[in-house]
Amino acid sequence: MISNIRIWVNIVLLVSSFAFVAAGFAGPGEASANDANESKFVTPDNYRVLASTAATKGSVRIIVGAKAGFIPEPSFPFSMAHYTTISNAQQSVISELASNGLQSAAAYRYKYIPYLAMTVDKETLDALRSSRLVESIVEDIFLPPATGIDWNMQLIGVTDLRGSDVTGKGTAIAILDTGVDKSHPYLSGAVVSEACYSTNTSDGLISSLCPDGASESIADGSAIPYVINGCTPPNCDHGTHVAGIAAGRTGVNESPGGGVAPEASIIAIQVFSRLNHPSLCYPRVSPCVGASTADILKGLERVYELRGTNIASVNMSIGSGKYTTQASCDKQYKPFKDTIDSLRDAGIATIVASGNGDEKGKGYCGALTFPACISSAISVGATGNSDNVTSYSNTASFLSLLAPGGDTFTNYYITSSIPERGSALMAGTSMAAPHVAGAFAVMRQRFPFATTDLSVSDIQNILAATGTTAPGSGKCAKISKKRINIDKAYNDAAIVASIGGTKKGTVIGTDLDCSTDKYTCLGAYSQGTDVTIEAKPNKNSFLDSWDGCDSTSSGPSGSVCTVNVNSVSYITAIFNPPPKISPSSGTLNFGNLKMAGPFQKTVTFRNTGTSHLTIYKAAAQPDSEFKITENNCTASPIGKKESCGITIQISPGSFGVKTGQLIITSNATNKPNGLTVKLKANVVPPKITVHSALNFGSVAANTSLTKTISVKNTGLSDLVIRSVSLASERFFVIGSTNCNDGQTLAKGASCPVSIIFTPDAVKTTYTDSLTITSNVPNAPNGQTIVSLKGTGK
Repeated sequence: MISNIRIWVNIVLLVSSFAFVAAGFAGPGEASANDANESKFVTPDNYRVLASTAATKGSVRIIVGAKAGFIPEPSFPFSMAHYTTISNAQQSVISELASNGLQSAAAYRYKYIPYLAMTVDKETLDALRSSRLVESIVEDIFLPPATGIDWNMQLIGVTDLRGSDVTGKGTAIAILDTGVDKSHPYLSGAVVSEACYSTNTSDGLISSLCPDGASESIADGSAIPYVINGCTPPNCDHGTHVAGIAAGRTGVNESPGGGVAPEASIIAIQVFSRLNHPSLCYPRVSPCVGASTADILKGLERVYELRGTNIASVNMSIGSGKYTTQASCDKQYKPFKDTIDSLRDAGIATIVASGNGDEKGKGYCGALTFPACISSAISVGATGNSDNVTSYSNTASFLSLLAPGGDTFTNYYITSSIPERGSALMAGTSMAAPHVAGAFAVMRQRFPFATTDLSVSDIQNILAATGTTAPGSGKCAKISKKRINIDKAYNDAAIVASIGGTKKGTVIGTDLDCSTDKYTCLGAYSQGTDVTIEAKPNKNSFLDSWDGCDSTSSGPSGSVCTVNVNSVSYITAIFNPPPKISPSSGTLNFGNLKMAGPFQKTVTFRNTGTSHLTIYKAAAQPDSEFKITENNCTASPIGKKESCGITIQISPGSFGVKTGQLIITSNATNKPNGLTVKLKANVVPPKITVHSALNFGSVAANTSLTKTISVKNTGLSDLVIRSVSLASERFFVIGSTNCNDGQTLAKGASCPVSIIFTPDAVKTTYTDSLTITSNVPNAPNGQTIVSLKGTGK
């Protein structure tokens, strides 16, 4: 069923209109633009806008950053130290206002970042501006939703994975949007958690969409659109449509087919409010919906609070504004940057639609909307039916990925669910983003949190490396990015090869694509492939070293790195001017050793530059296993192409693999933080080899028969015999043996043990056991048992 067709366009909707700003506004008591307190605002004009709004309207909504100093890293379960530090900083700001007879309306304290959402008058704004307890002040604005024959799951390779039960099972996707209709057949059983954060204003211009008009709720049903929250159709279709693309279920009648991750769970978080005045909605029809930055931030904190529940991604098909650099965006929206950083550190990808350009639907070239412009967010642009970047999609050099979003000019739309059992055709970057959110859930099925340490950046790089290059359009034709191919991302491996150091060069390799960034190249390969990459220095540059290679060697015009790729491998070719320090090996491997020693090996360091190399310090860690016995590297400076050596000694005190590192600090600019050589040895234990049973056969009663067995050390370390004994010593006795207590057998050596059997009755079978106690570590209690048997005749 197709209920409507629409494209979502970004429009900036501010709580306080800029129309109230007069040129050169200066309120009573305002300091000059050079005042140090101006640094708390993005620009001096930003303060003037806020002050004008507060003076004209009576109040303004802001987000205040409190100075907190060092904040302990949050943990799961949650650390009280983290809570306390942030809470104290927030309370100090509130207490200072109170001591001056001031207060803010509806102050909200965030849990994991030192920020407060406030509604303040002009006097309180000025007090916060001059307070030493306040680090930053930004305006709380409202953002609209960023806004088919099918979902194009075949194009991005999802259908090829479903036959292998790759469905995002066991993961969750958080949807920050207009709510999700969890009763919809496409989404039946998908929603496992709900929350709502919305805004009410005293003038009635903005009203909450949470149940019963509350400002927040985490109760069951909190994120259901229309039925509970009073939103008017079609304003709240967006979130259900997005959720269907990300995780719509398979096998539903009249369904366009399953979403990207059809067995992933959904965490539905409603962050929109109802805007009840034409000035807040223009050019949309009033009433409309918008999400305040304060409420979006609350929603992100809710995701972070649930981070121990295998959340793969959070989708935000929301946006407004035009930002040409990530640095300016990060500065202006630092609360978001801090929160998205924390989510990323917790393994949760924040997926954001790049935006649909201006009010005419023409995409920006070289700019993205907020929050897609945040550097730690994963921004997603849209491709059309020709697999090219659509004309409405914002693109920039810092855009992360592309995904199908539909194309209104070719009547190509994305079909998905809308509330109350319907479906709709929509197009926009809003539709592209959930493709990527679902892709992260699928990739987390391959790389689960509990068994891998793959980061958000790792998975992002795999998706980028394995994607299909999609050309830009119009004035953005030179900006090409990768449209995701989840089948290849799931089944292939990736290489991210980059250029490091203070000088530049190039890297080349089979299937290595350097078109999108001349200093970073991506490649996709079958898992287990050995890939070689060659580095070529430019004029006046020198290849200092490789990082991330399994091995290196000399090539025709540079140095060759070889790496075996299984998931994602990061290779860096470091180009620097001299001096340069180069070790003879990145790993000093002693190989298999016996428990004896000491054993020694030497690593050589070579100056491949032109200036003298000075090595300040060399330290072996741990010093309980590895020690430096000779060092001629710190005695004097090392000239061009000269070498020095450091000898490492190990005296094993226990069996097993020993690892350590040799840390070198020097004046080499290519290794400003020091050079590390890995140390490794394997202390191999002894191994006792002896027949497990000795059968004397039939022996005449009251006569004796002697048999001898050989005890041999087939291991590497010395075998120490501690004792040889019989269980009963009645019918079987030890005759003679060289395996005495304390006998030591080197590798390959052996000693005999003779056993005398004397039966005392006929037709009687006798048994006993010979126990050899030694230092063999894998024998139970160090004991090796030989079974003895004989019969009287």
